[in-house]
Amino acid sequence: LTRLGFPSVGEHRRFVMAIVADTVGSGLFMPITLLYFLAMTDLSLVQVGSALSLSALLTMPGAFVIGSLVDRFGPRRMMLIGNLVQAAGMVAYLWADSLLAVALWTTLLNLGRQAFWGSFGNVVTAISAPGEREMWFGFLQAVRNLGYSVGGVLAGVALQIGTDLAFQSVVVVNAVTFLVAFVLLLDVPDHRVARADDAPVEGWGVVLRDRAYLRLVLGQFGFVAGMMVLNFALPVYAAEVIDLPGWV
Repeated sequence: LTRLGFPSVGEHRRFVMAIVADTVGSGLFMPITLLYFLAMTDLSLVQVGSALSLSALLTMPGAFVIGSLVDRFGPRRMMLIGNLVQAAGMVAYLWADSLLAVALWTTLLNLGRQAFWGSFGNVVTAISAPGEREMWFGFLQAVRNLGYSVGGVLAGVALQIGTDLAFQSVVVVNAVTFLVAFVLLLDVPDHRVARADDAPVEGWGVVLRDRAYLRLVLGQFGFVAGMMVLNFALPVYAAEVIDLPGWV
């Protein structure tokens, strides 16, 4: 298995299973996010898009404090909090029927997602054996891609059915996957790195002076913008503009 690119999972099976559960749920709801609100509310496409854009602006400040919270509380605890917050935000979607409600609950969901994935890399770095870090990141990215794919297939089935119950089932199943990931992560050790009381604390100035890192952030921004088009806008274009069936 190592020669095929698989790390020695061993005691970290529950962590890997939690990533699978989280990504299957996200892959289930993400492609039909806009289509869900178009089907289940009286909002127009412009209004739904505006609500999601507003939630992104409201969420943005949280991205600048997630790292500090991970340092303070530990990555495992932040991943646990992230899953509970995402589950709560997803369940609230069942009653979201206005632009403001969609924006606020999506903000909560986004904050939970930031807490979860903002801690992910720290845990992977901590559990990977010497010389296996790249293998672990590659393996887990492949697992994430598989989870998103499985979720996407299930989303297509729900979209093809097209009833209110089918859309609501997607939301409920996604919320359940977050809770499953939460339970699985309960047995993951706390990988917080011990820090001496007199250790120097490096602030944002260190980050902002690192030009190579800022170029990486800029490149990542472009990548994520393109990825979001694929995840959110393309399904709407396929279903609403060129009127393809849901299974596509």
